This record gives sequence, C-alpha cells and structure tokens, in this order.
Amino acid sequence: MRPRCGADLAGGGPVSPLLQVDDLAVAFPAKRRGERVRAVDGVSFALREGETLGLIGESGSGKSTLSRALLQLVRPSGGEVRLAGTNLAALRGRAKRDALTRVQMVFQDPNASLDPRMRIASSVEEPLVVQSRGSSAERRARALAMLEAVGLSAAHCERYPHELSGGQKQRVNIARALVLEPALVVCDEPVSALDVALQAEILDLLRGLQAELGLAYLFITHDLAVVSSIADRVAVMYLGRLMELGPVDDVVERPLHPYSEALVSAQPRIGERQRDRIVLDGDIPSPVHPPSGCRFRTRCRYAERRCAEEVPQWREVGPGRWTACHFAGSLPLRGVEGGRG
Repeated sequence: MRPRCGADLAGGGPVSPLLQVDDLAVAFPAKRRGERVRAVDGVSFALREGETLGLIGESGSGKSTLSRALLQLVRPSGGEVRLAGTNLAALRGRAKRDALTRVQMVFQDPNASLDPRMRIASSVEEPLVVQSRGSSAERRARALAMLEAVGLSAAHCERYPHELSGGQKQRVNIARALVLEPALVVCDEPVSALDVALQAEILDLLRGLQAELGLAYLFITHDLAVVSSIADRVAVMYLGRLMELGPVDDVVERPLHPYSEALVSAQPRIGERQRDRIVLDGDIPSPVHPPSGCRFRTRCRYAERRCAEEVPQWREVGPGRWTACHFAGSLPLRGVEGGRG
C-alpha cells in the first residue's frame, strides 16, 4: 500500500480529514477477454473540511472514474474510501445511504443533469423526496431557499429546463446538490460547458457558497487556470495515478513532476512565446497496457532507464508536497512566477 497522504493537512499536527482515500484502484473488463482497464491505480490523498482540492489531468487520466468511485457509483477493485473516518465499503443499507448523502456531485453537462419534464423547483426538491426528508411543504421551502442561495428568483421555480440559460441550469444543479446539506461536493468539470463570463460567475458562486456553508470541494478539471482560481491544493493525475499533489501556488510556480511542468507550460499567458511551451509527443497510452515503471515516461523529456525499470514511489518531498518521480527536486523544471496570477 502506498503511504497515506494528508495525515498532517494543516501543518500543525495530525488532522482528521473529511475524506481519506488510500491506495484506491478501479479496474474494468476490457474488450479483449482476460484483460483489464486500470482506470484508477493506487491513488491516495486526503481532503479536509472547507477545503478545495483541484484534480487536473488530460482526458483519459481517470479523473471522472475516481470521482464516481468516491460516490460508490462504481465499485473499487482495491483500496478504501473513508468519509469522516468511516469506510464507505463497509456500510450497508440505510447506513450507507445516509453516509452518501454527505457527498453530492455537480456534473459537467447542465442539460443532461436535469429532467426536461420536471419544473425547476420539483427537480431541486427531488433528492429530499427520495430521502423522505420533511413534509411536502418543508421540502418545497428548502428547495426554494436553495434556489435563492444560488441566485435564482421565485420566477424561475416553475420553469422547465429548456426555458433557462446554460448558466442558470448549472445554478439549478448546484442547488440540487446542496439541498441535502452535504459536507463534500464533487464538481466534475462544472464550468467546461460554459463561456468564459459564465465560468467566472459560477466559480464566484461556488466560492461564496463554500464560505457560507463550510463546504469541501473536489474540483475536477482539465483547465489549470480554472483550478488555480478556486483550489487550495491541486492533485495532478495521469493514466490512473497521481503524479503530484501540493498547494496550488507551489505546484504552478515550482512543479516537481515533468507532467505538471507540461501542464503549467500549456497555460496561456500574455507575452509568452509559443516555443516556451512544452508539447507532449503522442497520446496518453492505453490503460489496458500502461508503460512499465513510470506511467509518464513514454512522453517525458527527462526519462532515463530507471524510469522504465522502477515504479516511482509516491512520497512526500517537502511540507505538503507529494510526487511520484525518481528525480523530484533535481530536474530543471519550469513554473510560472506569481502562481494564481
């Protein structure tokens, strides 16, 4: 099992995290008989109350599969997920259902997430109905309060999804996720389908709700600029494994892993020359037959023989800085001065 990550989250002694993920693995049967897709492979991290942890990586890195494993929507093939100290896999029936109400999700596509036949207030109220929470009047009052909290007026409540803009639909999805009063919200690319102006509005809304309600976010994205604007820490994922984890400013300014360096260099910046960017050769390899040793070595400009022969250990190389690179701290990696900008 990999080392536990995040036992000392605040830097002032042991902290009991809200979410603890240890050596988590998710594998699916591949098309060819007897083969397995290793979508998530040995992932460990922790998330404390009120914190935002960004999870970034290319498409196919395993980010969405990881999020679904946290919500028990897919069955892990190894490791464990603990919520407030409780192993979710050990729970059954009502106990598991009650525990999982503390974790909710905001999905990427605001259109696909809402039933087109349901009015907005009824859609937000539905999780309360499923959980048998309160009377009909209490449920409706709670739904209306959450819609108001996300910036929608009473006039929106009786509308159908097709009568709302994309930004308004995502506000409805956020209200729906919060109506059960979760402690943790998994945000799976929640602004990628929106234009830049609407992205800024939704990010501001999420920050405000977090400050008001004490929420923790796991914020999944492929956009480093987005994660830099909202996250406290960031985890970098590649081909089912974490490459690096640390405070977002530290990772952006002083990356410890070559993959993090490439992601940082790809972030558009005013006055940057095209040749300053690191272009990764080829596509992300198959999760059915991943490279030996370091998963990133086939696209890494610093790769050496050791990278093919040994799996790099997931280790803490400084306060709150974790990485899986044999040469962490000794490579001439480039970051961006100013972090969040």
